[in-house]
Amino acid sequence: MIYIICGAKGTGKTKRLIDRANTAVMDGEVVFITDSNEYNFSIKHKVRLINATDYHVVSEQGLLGFISGIVAGNSDIQHIYLDGCHRICGMDIADMKYFYENLGDFAEKANIDITVAVSAAEDNLPDFIKKYI
Repeated sequence: MIYIICGAKGTGKTKRLIDRANTAVMDGEVVFITDSNEYNFSIKHKVRLINATDYHVVSEQGLLGFISGIVAGNSDIQHIYLDGCHRICGMDIADMKYFYENLGDFAEKANIDITVAVSAAEDNLPDFIKKYI
């Protein structure tokens, strides 16, 4: 299942994402994917923190494949937290229907939860994202 944390820039989305990841690690394997090294000291050491830009991920298909590969390499992963996926893919939120549809299908098939931080007010989200709020 996909879960969305949304809000305008500077509203604490990443902080909530980090807090959830740090709490979820008590229940199983957790991965936090971002496009920055900024959170190295905020994330508990048991959470697998990955900077996707270190692996040259730059597109929707690339990010979907990257996530799939991470789960294929560790079937014990129960939750993935994703911060900055729109920046990683270099796309506007409204243009990422393919990404969210495929991410939702993947999460369901893999039986994992994926929480995504989206920098937009709930009223401004496209319908294909609103269904995950």
